[in-house]
Amino acid sequence: MLLTIPLLLAGIFSNAFEEIKVESKIDKVTVFLQGAQVFRTGNFTLKKGTNKVYFEGVTPNMDKNTLQAKGKGNFTILDVYYEYHYPQPDQIAIPASKEMPDHIKRKIRSLTDSIKRANYKLDELRLTKEVYDMERKMLLNNGTVKGVGKVNDSIPLLKDAMAYFHQKMLEINLSLHKNKIAINELSTDIGGMQSRLQELQNWSAHNNVVVDPPKGPVHRIVVTIDAEYAMSGTLEVGYIVTQAGWTPSYDIRGKDLYSDIDINYKAEVFQNTGIDWDNIPLTLSTNNPYSRQEKPVLGPVYINYYNPNQAYYRQQQSYYDKEMAKKAEKNVDDYRAGVANGSASPEAAYQLDLNNAAVSSRESYQMTETIQNMISAEYKINLKYNIRSNNERHIVGIAKKSLKSNYSLALVPKLDNNAFLIANCTKWEDLNLIPAKARIYYDGTYVGQSYIDPTAMEDTLKLAMGRDNSVTAIRKTLKKKEKERIIGDSKEKEVHYEITIRNSHGYSIEIKIEDQIPVSNNEDIKVEPFGIDKGKLNENTGIIVWEEKLKAGSTKKINFGYKVKFDKNKQVTPI
Repeated sequence: MLLTIPLLLAGIFSNAFEEIKVESKIDKVTVFLQGAQVFRTGNFTLKKGTNKVYFEGVTPNMDKNTLQAKGKGNFTILDVYYEYHYPQPDQIAIPASKEMPDHIKRKIRSLTDSIKRANYKLDELRLTKEVYDMERKMLLNNGTVKGVGKVNDSIPLLKDAMAYFHQKMLEINLSLHKNKIAINELSTDIGGMQSRLQELQNWSAHNNVVVDPPKGPVHRIVVTIDAEYAMSGTLEVGYIVTQAGWTPSYDIRGKDLYSDIDINYKAEVFQNTGIDWDNIPLTLSTNNPYSRQEKPVLGPVYINYYNPNQAYYRQQQSYYDKEMAKKAEKNVDDYRAGVANGSASPEAAYQLDLNNAAVSSRESYQMTETIQNMISAEYKINLKYNIRSNNERHIVGIAKKSLKSNYSLALVPKLDNNAFLIANCTKWEDLNLIPAKARIYYDGTYVGQSYIDPTAMEDTLKLAMGRDNSVTAIRKTLKKKEKERIIGDSKEKEVHYEITIRNSHGYSIEIKIEDQIPVSNNEDIKVEPFGIDKGKLNENTGIIVWEEKLKAGSTKKINFGYKVKFDKNKQVTPI
């Protein structure tokens, strides 16, 4: 009696719910910088009591911890989970009054022939194994190997015998290993074919049915629902997939020195989840659900007397931490840039953008709605997209805006002879930009690539617009003016520089010139600048900035230098 009750209860509970399969489709997708949240919707009819609703055909690459469900209807959702299910093979009924169908006869003949040939091959492998076993036994029982005979009296003969034994035994063992693998694989194949043949031969003994081969697993979401009465309803399930994301990119266009800057904010969307996204609206989010969400915690910092060994250890640990941080940062950059997937050349991208400007890109900009949350921004694209599961990148326009800008020119003659054009943009904060590479176009011509870093704490967004080859500079050291003299216990040295700037434009310009003098971090080494005139010196960095006006076709010279005073018995670093 004690055994009967549990079995009875198991039978009752195993049939205590209704199973309902739902025809669902992907309704919408929110794509994060890494990952995407997929939403599926399906309609169903519930029966009174507990129902299990199955959403089949979902991706196996979902993050099961993010699975959630909500519904419309007077019912209660009890739980939701993911599973993979192996369905029972379909059965094909065959009328008892008819003889065995021709297609089953053909399968039986084919399987019988295949099993016969496989058995021949298996016999051949077993005979080969016997030969290998005999060779191995003979080699092990050989008197030379056992040290019997004259070989023991001669080192060269012993070496030759050992080398032969090593080579031959290795060959035999490898051959036996391959033979064993081949026998096992062939035996498994024969077993499978015999099982299938048995099923076909016994077709009339199993209610006149033929069983189809087993099907692969079905990935599905199971939602358990309790209903007080029969009703219809709608369910939406959502989950995050990892094999998806988007990478920001920008096109920056400037017409001339007096026009505003146009910024085209784009997204390169990709996915490889195993399920195509067909005709679905997209929402792009600047959030990354896989980034650290917890506030970091500060630990105590202890101070103690200096210990050289501990200092060395900390130095090595600091170096290791920095290297690991560099690698992590590089991985993020590679991911965001989509290095693994490749990209078209900037010129080709520019041409593609021109070809599509009147169709997809402009429409997507106009159909984008920006939603600002507390921790991220979302861009709801009110257009539908088809994104296949093949990792291809699809360009989606997010925003297009003109920014009030004023241009400035900058020269760093010590590092480069050309001037650089910089656009200083204001009122850019509402674009919710993300650090990313940008393609620069000026006056309709592709200039090159730059990088937008909106994380800099500045009200003005500085955009590099490329080189201005019409403004050049030459910097040289005036060797003839260099002086070096001894004053008591000190040595004093003078270094002179000359910068020549030329404006080849047909109009006047304003330009900033940057240079530097060395900075001493030793109180015994004194550095004194001279000839800076209107330049502004940052004493902490040694950087000097001049702001100059140059008329059309004019040339300007700046002469400056510094004195360095130090111990005459010591050398300073190269200057």
